[in-house]
Amino acid sequence: MSPIIKEIVQKQAHSTRLTLKEVILMGMLAIDKLDDQGRQELADQVHQMQVNGEI
Repeated sequence: MSPIIKEIVQKQAHSTRLTLKEVILMGMLAIDKLDDQGRQELADQVHQMQVNGEI
């Protein structure tokens, strides 16, 4: 796992008092609730972060 991604997950875990696994699952469940357009926009944003070397 990328150190940046790990840091983001750890911050979320700390602020929500969940385990790292629970935070990851929470994100996956949240993605499932998005409509197709929202999911595509999120995928584009994450891909752009990858291209920019942010993750």
